[in-house]
Amino acid sequence: LAKAQSLAGQLQQADQNLQSLTDSINQSIGDEVQSANQLLRQIADFNAKIARAELGQPGSANDLRDARRLSLEELSSLLRVDASEDSQGQLQVAVGGVLLVEGEQGAETLQTRDAGAGNLEVLAGSSGISLPLTGGRLHGLTEVRDQEIASLRGSLDSLAGHPRAGR
Repeated sequence: LAKAQSLAGQLQQADQNLQSLTDSINQSIGDEVQSANQLLRQIADFNAKIARAELGQPGSANDLRDARRLSLEELSSLLRVDASEDSQGQLQVAVGGVLLVEGEQGAETLQTRDAGAGNLEVLAGSSGISLPLTGGRLHGLTEVRDQEIASLRGSLDSLAGHPRAGR
């Protein structure tokens, strides 16, 4: 009986550790979304500065273009984005077909919401459209949380002899 209680306690501790890891990942997702929003604002600001700098001298704002490219690269490390430059040199940035930056304006911001069981999902703020995370750190975080940790918790439940409902 003592061994069974000890095993039950170890399984419970392992489950609590996995929940703590899930909570930590959700915090990281929120932090990365804030970073992404800051980068989206920077890209829109660079678009505005480039437009002003090139009013009379097209192609003269190379330093600003380089800085904008660096912001875009950093944003791309967080999530997979599609970016294109229009004929006026303004960068448009989209995720999953949802336009996030259009010229000098941030068309959307990213937000998180509880998708169930305390797991955060990333969505376009004003439209509420859930964004597909197919690359970058946000994708990695959600994959670990939704696949790896969920699988480990399922294995713990099987070992303990009771399936987890709703997780």
